[in-house]
Amino acid sequence: MFFKKKADVTPFRRSGLSLAPVGENRRGLFCSEMIKAGETIETIPMMLFNDTDAAGLHKAGLGGFLLTAPSLSRGVRVVEQFRQRRNRASFTVMGAGAFCGRRRDPNAASRIVESAHTAFYSLTAARDIAPGTEICLGYADGAAQADFNQKECGTAPLFGENPVELFLRGGLYLKLLAGKGRGVFCREDIKAGETIEICPVLVLDDAQGTAARESRLYSYIFTASSLPSATALRAGIKDFSDGALFALGLVSYYNHLHVPNATEDLVLGARSCHFRLSAVKDIAAGTEICIDYGLGWLSHQRLWEKRQAQKKIAERKD
Repeated sequence: MFFKKKADVTPFRRSGLSLAPVGENRRGLFCSEMIKAGETIETIPMMLFNDTDAAGLHKAGLGGFLLTAPSLSRGVRVVEQFRQRRNRASFTVMGAGAFCGRRRDPNAASRIVESAHTAFYSLTAARDIAPGTEICLGYADGAAQADFNQKECGTAPLFGENPVELFLRGGLYLKLLAGKGRGVFCREDIKAGETIEICPVLVLDDAQGTAARESRLYSYIFTASSLPSATALRAGIKDFSDGALFALGLVSYYNHLHVPNATEDLVLGARSCHFRLSAVKDIAAGTEICIDYGLGWLSHQRLWEKRQAQKKIAERKD
């Protein structure tokens, strides 16, 4: 992995990418089209975590999705709410690159590219990649541990039997908004009904959801209430206020609007799920794409905050 600065970075994911089972405990990233050496596979935002957050996520079994990055500019650190002074940060890739396998003879390489307010993880082909091939990085490409525990990635019950075809339409970009943080905008018109993104979703069990809410993921995760009860129980969710859904895509960056111009649908497979984001009305170029978080999200967040406050009071009494 190497580091590069760039003034304007646009999220990108090439067509023909999918997630498919590899063995019994993980999913891998595959291509259905030839990728030439040097071509970009994906450029997607990365989310930083401080040591405390990273330790909590590791403890909850999500460490397999954490990588390490070199020092980043002050502008990115401020927006990412990352205040540590040390040189390296833990981060997760908000896209398909999070599922790259590891091998000693990799066919892909990664680099970190900065815009004014966001750090992006860019995945490129290190050599020609034939259709049907798994896309793999080397062990040194940002792995949190030298041997990169692949089994650890399997702790989140994402792994199903059927491949999930991923999609990210072109012309989307992130913009920093006063009082709202980053939002997602489009450079081209989007017609009602058109698909904007299809991205993988991690189903977090009670312990993982609690760890996520105690980290900066608190503002990015979705409530698990949209899952059928049987699916939730199979995923280790006994309380919808504890379990959560974490989308590895731009879906996590869309802001809330009571009358949205887009909607996210949770698509369930046998043992996996993904989000499909589509426009509910025509979206003009230059417009922010927003979704409705729903009353369920707000009520679950308030309930969780109340329970955490009660827990802290009880701890003080002890």
